[in-house]
Amino acid sequence: IPESTPNKPYIKRVIATPGQVLDIDFNTGVVTVDGKVLDEPYIKGPTTRAGDVKFPVTVPEGYFFAMGDNRANSHDSRNINVGSKDNNSGLIKNESVMGKALFRIWPLSKIGSLY
Repeated sequence: IPESTPNKPYIKRVIATPGQVLDIDFNTGVVTVDGKVLDEPYIKGPTTRAGDVKFPVTVPEGYFFAMGDNRANSHDSRNINVGSKDNNSGLIKNESVMGKALFRIWPLSKIGSLY
């Protein structure tokens, strides 16, 4: 749950965890974690929309970096106001996690278990 909108839970994908370095090339849409390009067949399109977070980002203990699968229209850790107020970044506190998505209902052509 983003601190800026505590009554509006988000469903996002965890991209980087503590100790990892995340970088995004917004010209090519390539996302790297610890220098390795992520294979992201689940995203709707390349990550070419930047937010107000500066990259690369090193994720500290107690936080994670999350992004939505529809990167062109996702309010996620690329935006400072999504993250924790105490670190002035888009990083989200671990204790903000409410649960884990297990089942997809949309789009109907992909309905079913995520695991």
